Amino acid sequence: MLAGLKGELCRRYAVGEVTYYKLRDRFIAAGMEGLYSSGHTKYVKAMEDRIRDLERALGRKSLEVEFIKNVRGPQTIAADELRELVSGFAAQGLARTQAAELLGIPRQRLYPRDARVHAPPPDSGRDAEVVAVLRELLAEEPRRRHFGYRRWQAVLGRRKGIVVNHKRMRRLLHVLGWTQQRVPKGHRVGVARPGNPSGPNQVWQIDMTKVPVEGTGWLHHIAVVDMFTREVVGHFEGMRARAVEWRQALDQAVLDRFPDGSRGQGLTIQADNGCHPTARAFRNALHTLGIQLAFIDVCEPKQNAIVERYFRTLKEEEIWPTIYETVGQARDGIADFVRFYNQVREHSSLGYIPPTDFFTAARARNQDAA
Repeated sequence: MLAGLKGELCRRYAVGEVTYYKLRDRFIAAGMEGLYSSGHTKYVKAMEDRIRDLERALGRKSLEVEFIKNVRGPQTIAADELRELVSGFAAQGLARTQAAELLGIPRQRLYPRDARVHAPPPDSGRDAEVVAVLRELLAEEPRRRHFGYRRWQAVLGRRKGIVVNHKRMRRLLHVLGWTQQRVPKGHRVGVARPGNPSGPNQVWQIDMTKVPVEGTGWLHHIAVVDMFTREVVGHFEGMRARAVEWRQALDQAVLDRFPDGSRGQGLTIQADNGCHPTARAFRNALHTLGIQLAFIDVCEPKQNAIVERYFRTLKEEEIWPTIYETVGQARDGIADFVRFYNQVREHSSLGYIPPTDFFTAARARNQDAA
């Protein structure tokens, strides 16, 4: 365009070609610089906006991490204390919806409760005696904090002889802030298990889970569970999980239930198809002890449901609410929970009695039948 106007511009303004080309080059250079500056400014502005967004996201994540560190399990602190803690973090920018999602609890638990809805208080009137007993039982065994209303009914009836209907029990637990979030259950398909025992010491199940330990890593917990009584008959905790560790859990169970030897007792132990139960060392040990090994079907963990359900209870009531700082602390905590699970905890599948009492009753029936 400028090339076509060169002659006319030179005649109109009485300039030579040399001056014209100098002015043209300066004009083009200034235009290019302006275009570059405009694009560069937009790029810098976009990067600054991106940095601000990242800083805000980092601030939210830091606040969430600090919140989780302060809570350390929503089931282990009182409802009022939890709401007060959430209110403090809400003032710093953490929404209650975010807090509820981080804790995996209903959002309603984080808002102040209307006293008119929950009046009268549980420690007054005809509920005072029942509430006092509930608090006494909880102080005696803090793990009962995770019980639902049906199990609390069984505990009151079995240990204190107090009969409370389910509506009243649910109301009292709701007022005390002890209600539990209902776990949604999907569609379950019935699976034929390889052997349904009719008595104790007929079929055991063995499996393994992992427990986190602060600053150390994973502690492996191997458990042997009697399929009939639901009792943990043997367990072992170690930093490694080889066939040797599985044999130690099995040895503890055999020595406890068969002090005179397990050969000829008709015992079957059921396991999955992992590398530990299929190891030659583990299978040879079972052959020496006279125990038959039965594998569940591939991709059918429901066939090992008894030991898997024990692991879920262990995690919900002991591992997840607790932070273990040492391996010894983790081992002591698991051992104490196994004692509670076997001797104290009422099992719904056993008619709300502990496994040890169920085993004693089953053995007495077998002796009377003999």
